[in-house]
Amino acid sequence: MLVVGDSWARDAASGIAAAFHGKGQVKDASVLACGIRKPINPMPNRHCPDWEREWPALMDKVRPDAVLLSVQWDAAEQQIDPGGKPVTIRDDKARKRFVVNLDRAVRILSRRGTPVYVFGSTFAHVPGSVAVLLSGILLEFSKKYPGVHYLDIYHQLCNDLNQCPKKMSGVPVYGTDVHTSKETKVRLGNWILNSMFHR
Repeated sequence: MLVVGDSWARDAASGIAAAFHGKGQVKDASVLACGIRKPINPMPNRHCPDWEREWPALMDKVRPDAVLLSVQWDAAEQQIDPGGKPVTIRDDKARKRFVVNLDRAVRILSRRGTPVYVFGSTFAHVPGSVAVLLSGILLEFSKKYPGVHYLDIYHQLCNDLNQCPKKMSGVPVYGTDVHTSKETKVRLGNWILNSMFHR
């Protein structure tokens, strides 16, 4: 399995590796604070990969049976025009650019018929929020492409009342303000594998 994307991809790769119990392999190609929007002056990571060039070679090398893509970072404000202010995908131009790049990314990752799994947003789905917009775009892609599958990670972290508790069944959900605890990584790893291979 191949995992690409941002720090949530890294969390997922860690959980999947633990859930495999040594019976499978996961290639973690995630890069912290990097998405697919290709902003000008990316912050805080100025060394984001040229994914359009690197991912085809990675697919040739790894030849995964499935790919997991996380684009949580693309919900953040990013500068996409010289001299322009940072904007989210609420901005029409930024959203169109994201959708075009998502299309390119999916085509690269699925070109051999490899199934691609995408996370919805991990944040509270407040009506009108960037989280709802991001999840909606990714869900539509899963309907557009037969080989693309939407993973509703939000409901693994939060409930239908938009409450994202710090603990579930007494187990800490988060290890930091944003990222998950070790226990939650393993729980999510098992959920991801079940979603992929026991559909």
